[in-house]
Amino acid sequence: MVSKYFSFFVYTVVLFCEFSCSPKNRTTVDIDTDSTTDTDKKNDSDSTILDTDSNVINRIIDTDAPREVKWISVNVGSFVFGSLYGTPCRSAYAEDEVNVTLTHNFVIAETEVTQFQWKQAGLELPIQHMVGSNFPITRVNFYDVLLFCNALSEKEGLDSCYNLSSCTGDFASGCPVNEPPENGCGCIADDCSDAPEIYFCANEIHKYENWYECPGYRLPTTAEWEYAAKAGTTTTTYNGDVFADEKYLCHEQPVLEDIAWYCNNSNDQLHPVAWKQPNPWGLYDMLGNVSEWVDYFTDGESLDYMDGHPGEDLIDPIGRTSGTSKDIRGFEFRSIGCRVRASRQNPQTPDVRGIFTGFRPVRTLFE
Repeated sequence: MVSKYFSFFVYTVVLFCEFSCSPKNRTTVDIDTDSTTDTDKKNDSDSTILDTDSNVINRIIDTDAPREVKWISVNVGSFVFGSLYGTPCRSAYAEDEVNVTLTHNFVIAETEVTQFQWKQAGLELPIQHMVGSNFPITRVNFYDVLLFCNALSEKEGLDSCYNLSSCTGDFASGCPVNEPPENGCGCIADDCSDAPEIYFCANEIHKYENWYECPGYRLPTTAEWEYAAKAGTTTTTYNGDVFADEKYLCHEQPVLEDIAWYCNNSNDQLHPVAWKQPNPWGLYDMLGNVSEWVDYFTDGESLDYMDGHPGEDLIDPIGRTSGTSKDIRGFEFRSIGCRVRASRQNPQTPDVRGIFTGFRPVRTLFE
């Protein structure tokens, strides 16, 4: 319980930051000074409206055409998982460098799953922090997103990766015990006693012992996610190195401005996907905007230790198959810049439904 509140505290203790919204891939930015009119409906589809007549200053409204899921192919390869000693905001052991080889080609979603894509899978949209077709889906816990992956697999005639027969509670709603309502659970008042029961799976969920061998859609392993995020680069971000931030203080990180929404440029708001520059492999928002669930139990130890092969190079690592905290990656729009790195891990209890957390699925390619 202490770790859950600490995780929420770390997520929220940041300063309100200066607004900056000049994404390189937008055509126009329109200022809506009268939100009671319909004049903005006449704007072309590649525009952004800043709603200045609302309770949120300069609230971002998505008016782009809904994005279909686009899959980016990632080839097999080797890379160095983790980061160098001395990297700003580095985790003491979880980021220890390990040589990793991935032996399965895979596809990964070009963006985080959007609210439109979630509904296209036939799933009901949970209450959202920001509403719009191209905003990332949030307020979904680890188990909620597995149901999305299964739905996508079944829609395409693929064997699903997860056995959710032991799952109970209300899908994409409800509150963990004593979870603050501000963290995205389904109650509004401080008293959550009448809130729906959180969706939770008690038993082993993986249908395949080797997760990489499942033919359907699934969450990426921590190695797959970091391999895709680094995209062949060796710096702390795919645009260069971050510098150290004074703890809990927000500073401009020049290497992040063009590639990620974080505390200095997000105006304390979630943004639609793909408004920043992609990484070299064409993936958007791997850093910033929302954190992303990955299928990895993390407890602060190194990947080789968690995979049961301390001190060894790893091939297709999975890590432990049980634990208390799942990993979320990339950090989010309120994060200080030195945490918005490809190697930075963040433990989160899998039942939490936060406004900061989304996901993007992968699928192994078989020849």
